[in-house]
Amino acid sequence: MKSNKKIKSKRKNKRNLYLLAFLIILILLILSLLIIIFSTYSSNNIIEKKEIYAELIIWDKIGLAKNNTALILGGIKRNGLSTKEINLLNNYGQDVFVEIQMEGNISDFIYISENDFILKSGESKNLSFSSISDKDSEYGKYNGYVYIIIKKI
Repeated sequence: MKSNKKIKSKRKNKRNLYLLAFLIILILLILSLLIIIFSTYSSNNIIEKKEIYAELIIWDKIGLAKNNTALILGGIKRNGLSTKEINLLNNYGQDVFVEIQMEGNISDFIYISENDFILKSGESKNLSFSSISDKDSEYGKYNGYVYIIIKKI
């Protein structure tokens, strides 16, 4: 009689294990599907992604840089400041959401006047990109990219 109960108990435990494995696989499949749907939806929201090269030099001199295709902040001293402006014009015929991202070692030094905002159709906005170094900043050339991402609302 005891061995019969053990067999039934083992079968029940085995069934519970299979049910648990099935539920875990089902949850993983649902999560994967949601991630795919979300990534497809969010990438379809992007109207334009502008990549702008950015550069800053920290040294013991002050240098100016003029460039219309890149965000060249020039040379600044320690405890120095440099600011450049970029004008954004919404000519997309609809209100858009603007998101700014940065990558590279320059991102530790750049501060943006505004990020994650709505730009109405036909509206323009000046964005200030300020580079600030402190007294402990190492001399050297810092660079990277600024990405201006225009999304549908």
